[in-house]
Amino acid sequence: MELSENKSQIWYLVLSSDWKSVSGEEDARENSREEKSSDGKNGSVNSNENWKQYLPVEERKGKWKISDDEEGIRLVSNPLKEYKKGRKVFVVEIKGQPVREERGEIWMRELKIVREATPVDIKELGLYFGQE
Repeated sequence: MELSENKSQIWYLVLSSDWKSVSGEEDARENSREEKSSDGKNGSVNSNENWKQYLPVEERKGKWKISDDEEGIRLVSNPLKEYKKGRKVFVVEIKGQPVREERGEIWMRELKIVREATPVDIKELGLYFGQE
């Protein structure tokens, strides 16, 4: 990773209640405004895929997901901005180098969902489950 602040991060994937990836685009549509990253691109366009088949089962990690999208899958180091009631936050394992990276965000081609984040994982980030 090129940005030093991204090197030692725990990365999170935020999923909607119907198991689809959440990116800045969904929130922008909901808020009737378009949010763009610093390079002018929108968040990743992987929101149509159902992630249920990649979830961990019992104590085993989920299976590897390889993105078909050349931009990769968007992950965040702090899920506070994407979290809303009903969404799920997962800790992920990544493989390889980011396709793209910004402060606190990376887009990966390969990842594995390790487990659902616990309140202890993300309490220090200012997120408490049950918040809207």
